[in-house]
Amino acid sequence: RGALATALGTLDDRAHLSLLLRLCRDEDHEVRRRALAACARFPGADVLAACVERLDDPSTLVRREAEDTLVSIHPACSVSAAVAARLRDPADVARYHVCQVLGRLRLREHAAAIYDLLKSETVGVNIGAASFALGCIGLKEAAPTIGTHMAHENPIVRERVGEALGKLAVPSTYDCLKTLAFDPIPKVGHAAIIGMGRIGDGNAFNATILKVMKTVLEKDMAPANRCAGAWAAAQLRPMDSELLERLKVQATVAVVPGSMGMMFFEEDYVLATLVFSLATCA
Repeated sequence: RGALATALGTLDDRAHLSLLLRLCRDEDHEVRRRALAACARFPGADVLAACVERLDDPSTLVRREAEDTLVSIHPACSVSAAVAARLRDPADVARYHVCQVLGRLRLREHAAAIYDLLKSETVGVNIGAASFALGCIGLKEAAPTIGTHMAHENPIVRERVGEALGKLAVPSTYDCLKTLAFDPIPKVGHAAIIGMGRIGDGNAFNATILKVMKTVLEKDMAPANRCAGAWAAAQLRPMDSELLERLKVQATVAVVPGSMGMMFFEEDYVLATLVFSLATCA
């Protein structure tokens, strides 16, 4: 049945759409997923309804496929109203994917409703999804509320907070980004460091990015995060001379201590980014 669903999606023939929609409710989750993926070829009210219905499917993979198909069909068939209608859905997973869709599509007409949801939401991943959506949409007034979740116990929430604050660029929340840059979970720190680079305020972030680059013990700062720091440094205006000098040293000197006392150069991808950043600053 899954192969049938995929095949129907390649026919480009709406004559079989009713069968495809039935497969979206199949008892097998992989059949449902493949049917939803195939539905992306047939934007319209029936497909929209089928995808919105699957936003609370028991299978994570099915829900993600429904989300992706909704984003895919939106240019040809607006999903805005139908998706937003489930913003206060009693199913936690449905609220999550609704925020994801509205954020990915940057549907600003629903910004106030998403902000209201954020203020009352208690499920961690949904707080993260609402923050993500508001960051994508660009609702700056939501930044302080998003920042209040910077110490949430769920690292996914903290990562989403860093990502959103980097997009919103509200000075009152810059300290949140500076703190999150040194979160013990590397992905959280990475999101915050990239956020500081996206904002590009050298006066605010020079010192923090310099500290990132000087934190060379892997247990304290993953190489990927120093790579992000090197990229972020090149975005800062103005960049101070101490940070520039640190980039030069890090690109040409073995600065990473090993377990036996030897010093090593940064990973190749970090060195490449350092060279890129120095070239950008030249």
